[in-house]
Amino acid sequence: MKPVLSASSAKSTFHLTLLASCLASLLLQPSPLQADQEPLMAGGQDLNATRDDRMAWFRDAKFGMFIHWGVYSMFEGEYQGVPSPRYAEWIWNNARIPAKEYMDTGKAFNPVAYDPVEWAKMAKDAGMTYMVITAKHHDGFAMFDTEVSDWGVNNTEWGKDVIAPLKEAANEEGLRFGMYYSQSLDWGNHGDEGGTHWDRSYTEYSRDKSEWPVRFNQYMEDIAKPQVAELTTNYGEVDMFWWDMPKNITDGQAQDLADILWGNQPNIVSNGRLTRTGATFDYGDFDTHEQSIPPVPQLETYWESCMTMNNTWGYRVSDDDWKSTSELIHNLTGVVSKGGNYLLNIGPKADGSFPQPSIDRLRDIGEWMKVNGEAIHGTTATPFLFQQAFRGATTQRIHDDGVTLYLHVYEWPKNGELTVLGVTNKEVGAYLLADEKRTPLKVTHGENTLRIAVPEQAPDQYSSTVVLEVKGELQLEEVTGVMTANGMVLRSLDAEAEGVEYNDWHNSLMDWTDTNGSASWEVDFAEPGRYAVQMFHGNMEESHMQLSVGEDKTSLIIPASGDTNMRRKYAKPSIIGEVKISKAGKQLLTLTPSEEGFSKINMGELTILPLIDALQGPDGNIALHTLSADYEGDAVVYRGARRFLDQQKETLSWETTITRQTGTFDAVATYRSEEPQQVTMYVGDKAYPFTLKATGEFPEPLNLHIGQIDLTESGTTEVRFETTANGTFDFYGIELYESDFYASSEEPLSVQFPIARSHFVFEDKGQAPDAHYADKLLDGKSSTRWIPSPRHQDNMGFEIDYGSSQQVSTITPVIETRLNQTDYFNSLEMTVSYMDDSGEWKKFTTLPASEANKGFEVNKAARLWRFDFSSNRRGTFSVSQMIMES
Repeated sequence: MKPVLSASSAKSTFHLTLLASCLASLLLQPSPLQADQEPLMAGGQDLNATRDDRMAWFRDAKFGMFIHWGVYSMFEGEYQGVPSPRYAEWIWNNARIPAKEYMDTGKAFNPVAYDPVEWAKMAKDAGMTYMVITAKHHDGFAMFDTEVSDWGVNNTEWGKDVIAPLKEAANEEGLRFGMYYSQSLDWGNHGDEGGTHWDRSYTEYSRDKSEWPVRFNQYMEDIAKPQVAELTTNYGEVDMFWWDMPKNITDGQAQDLADILWGNQPNIVSNGRLTRTGATFDYGDFDTHEQSIPPVPQLETYWESCMTMNNTWGYRVSDDDWKSTSELIHNLTGVVSKGGNYLLNIGPKADGSFPQPSIDRLRDIGEWMKVNGEAIHGTTATPFLFQQAFRGATTQRIHDDGVTLYLHVYEWPKNGELTVLGVTNKEVGAYLLADEKRTPLKVTHGENTLRIAVPEQAPDQYSSTVVLEVKGELQLEEVTGVMTANGMVLRSLDAEAEGVEYNDWHNSLMDWTDTNGSASWEVDFAEPGRYAVQMFHGNMEESHMQLSVGEDKTSLIIPASGDTNMRRKYAKPSIIGEVKISKAGKQLLTLTPSEEGFSKINMGELTILPLIDALQGPDGNIALHTLSADYEGDAVVYRGARRFLDQQKETLSWETTITRQTGTFDAVATYRSEEPQQVTMYVGDKAYPFTLKATGEFPEPLNLHIGQIDLTESGTTEVRFETTANGTFDFYGIELYESDFYASSEEPLSVQFPIARSHFVFEDKGQAPDAHYADKLLDGKSSTRWIPSPRHQDNMGFEIDYGSSQQVSTITPVIETRLNQTDYFNSLEMTVSYMDDSGEWKKFTTLPASEANKGFEVNKAARLWRFDFSSNRRGTFSVSQMIMES
């Protein structure tokens, strides 16, 4: 890997006033090589000297399409009915398929639905500017016309080159074109230390390592070098060459390939995977971040992040774990804001068609790009090297007379005010990019802060762009350790650490084992109070730590995450404790291991969150969270719950505001306990005793209907919770619902249809089975049915069957998440489909859960309706009703 912006260099930058003019050359022309480096010759040119000119188009491109397609697509990720582990394109190797069987399958390759013109059009319409396709993947199958091997598309039922027509179509759409080539791994042509070593009937395999270089060199001379020559001479001007897997390649072989590449294509650009790690020369023009996004801007190198839409590169029929449109757009803006390009993969089916979920997401991204493309193409990385106040990303354009900042806002401010930290310029203006009239937004200046008045409604459901026009040089001052809309985010990058080191690849304090170690941040609390502590972490065992802020101290319990890989996308943060801040102002926050119970941990970031009061929600529900209660006991916070210990008497109380609805409410408790618990709820002076049944060993908290209470007066009422714990009792809180919230209905289905069945599969181990979806209607006595596993479609859908075609005018679902899962709820999307007269499922719409709950027009007749849910976050949600009106 080439040098990146280190933690120390980032910190020193914070203490400067950053001027746009000082950064302009760095942001516009990053270079992975130092000025004093020796010339790097290949194909008769000095690659170091020509890099910036060759990379000019790449610098502005920002968004491309990656295509993995080949014989492996015919297996669809399965062999003999068994899903292959890891990526689908590795199935020959991973499933140990006999060579003859795999190659005979390849002869039947016949992509009758292949439409290169449509492929290129979809890429163009999505806002992409270049395409890269696998000319040859690790199985060695050539998707192009080659004269040096019979293992290729020419010897199939299709019998035609697939690369040439796609390049022509891409060029017609004005797209740049690149080719992927696996130079070292080639199982079909006896590369990779003997090719298919699991099938010695095809490849003679020797354990004598002295023979491997001879065999590999023969493959290089007979296959790799001639094929690279074919690809760089038979297709006109090629814009990019994408090497992969430089296993066993020597410096001399790499030099030969580089000479062929740049000798035939002097203007081509290449990624950094031609040579192995530790090679004498690195011929790469840009770095590759596979399935990841760097945590901080990479300003010293060109780079690209290549990522899948689901979990695999090649087509896998069983992989329905599609990233939502929101996540893909957030990935795009996140990559560009850090100075890179986003190469988004498509895995076509064997017949040459794109999977429908890929088509849907490309279309949605394209609609977003029509409005927001200006904030992507041709922009440079964010100037903010510190945490901003809003959840989102920033890109910019630098002009002679100022700077245009594009603020990509993922979560729209609820208070009508967008806060931007660190900008001290006085001459600034703002408007919404979606507003063609560019109506000015009011900007208020504070100390190192701008506040932009924004409309109540977000312009876009995925990411809304606020444009900030700055006159003159951009003046920035460091602002860290303050409370923002995301809480007080304390990055490991910014920590003053002792006994543990920051790892920029994992964006974490890694392998913390030193019991004398510490991490400190300077923080500034605007007001004293109680705050929740959240940590993004990776640890195999539960770990105990201490947090101190000035004279205030608290104990933290970090649950085992089961994974130490901090680059894994879906590792989730945990609420690990609570801290009481006794005084406002600037002070030092320090994290240290506890004397007992500390175990090895990786820490990504620490977030301090304000504890919100319990207020009536939009559906008339009242959320009483344990962390928002008045509490004077000693129970620690564990995974977002109060952990009450055996025989401890505990009391929680809330001042609850009843703004609209009074009457009888259903009480639903969120908790985890291996023993039954006796609790009493007090509303004013009236007591309501409840029995909370044991949840067993189920690892996640359950949400169970425990009874009803009466709220008879509007205004402020004290609600009190008392218990003496029976064993360990993790209590999250109670929600109160209007009494008819779970009402069963005898009305026709077109009026109200409580959820009757789900595709959720749950292995009943005897613990509270009625806490999960079952094939029966919900009623006032039923428990809430919650659906976990938010990224797996099989666990997140249900169908409604009218029995015959019925006209539906509107649909109004009731979708909810557990207590304290606002971010998860905001990421949740519902896709509505129906079965048409031909018996095929048709997608009707995809809506955020928050929008769907408002109800939407349908005006369509159908018998079967399907509702699927997706999210880019971990969490749990429920659907208690689906009101479908005729």
